[in-house]
Amino acid sequence: MTWTFRPSDLYLIRKEDLATALLFTGMLIAFLGSMSPWFMWPIGSHYSTLAAFFLIGAIIISNSSLKPIFNRNDFILPFAVFLLFSIYEGIFSEKNIFGFIAIVFKAVIFLCIFRLDLDKLQQLATFIAKVMGFLLALSLAGHFLYLLGFPLPGTPVQLGDFYSFTNHYLFLLDDRNLFAFVPRFNSYFPEPSHVGSSAAFLLFTQRGHWRRWYNIVLFATIFFSFSLAAYVYLTTIIFLNLWIKRKAMFRKLAITIAFFIAAITVAFTYNGGENLVHDLILLRLEVEDGELAGDNRVTQVFETDFDNYLSSSDIVFGRTFVNDVFGNSGFKVFFRFEYLNSNRSNTFILFFF
Repeated sequence: MTWTFRPSDLYLIRKEDLATALLFTGMLIAFLGSMSPWFMWPIGSHYSTLAAFFLIGAIIISNSSLKPIFNRNDFILPFAVFLLFSIYEGIFSEKNIFGFIAIVFKAVIFLCIFRLDLDKLQQLATFIAKVMGFLLALSLAGHFLYLLGFPLPGTPVQLGDFYSFTNHYLFLLDDRNLFAFVPRFNSYFPEPSHVGSSAAFLLFTQRGHWRRWYNIVLFATIFFSFSLAAYVYLTTIIFLNLWIKRKAMFRKLAITIAFFIAAITVAFTYNGGENLVHDLILLRLEVEDGELAGDNRVTQVFETDFDNYLSSSDIVFGRTFVNDVFGNSGFKVFFRFEYLNSNRSNTFILFFF
């Protein structure tokens, strides 16, 4: 017996299910695109346009459904603040017409998030966590094969002026780590912190289900990224989870603290302190001249210029981005944000929260 597809069969699909499928597809594109995986480099920042088309379809179908999935009424204030801030940022960063069109498509993404039914929002987070778990499991397998010395096919690739990699298809290997004994895990993304931080965020949405296979993969991803930001996020999430649950809180808190102390002790003593956790994480937490050693992601020129900025009239409207002055992205992101966008933007952010 053979099955033949007929266009009339589409009428058998519930509108809620079709809207959900379009929603999940659009949000997955938006989530992945925001981290710039190598397989989405050809479309660049246009990922939001592609995602928005799926989401607009989801909105249209949902609105004609007897059980709409976009049913929250508390979306107006957060969405208005997001929209005002986006327009403001577009004006003062001198975006062209295409920049403002991109803002419209990104607004569709956030509108869907703010309006989405809370149960459906949790389902969406779990869906993305499962997809990421599957993709990262493949990527980790490739990464481990590389560490074991298996010859893997690879192609030299470059992203912008500052990133160059060997693309092994299942993972990117930063050229700066070519001769590292254990290179940091980038997965498909330009920075280990991209995949590590996003994995930590997804774990926060999966509280109470951390033993499931995809969440275990997310934990492994954070560990092998050796990203200080991801480690800090994960630590914060663990303690927030203990505080939210409160059941047997003190016993679990004591166990968690004991685990961290043991992990830090091992990192300082294993191989005489010559290990990645010690070198890439703990040493960056040391205080040197009143500042964290890892707080080194802007240039000294920018430090001086920022001090001058604070006492100038530019504090009202911000200053122009100059990459050579800024240096790499990272922990002093607030200072960079303040420098570019001024105190008016900070007012928007505070109002949003």
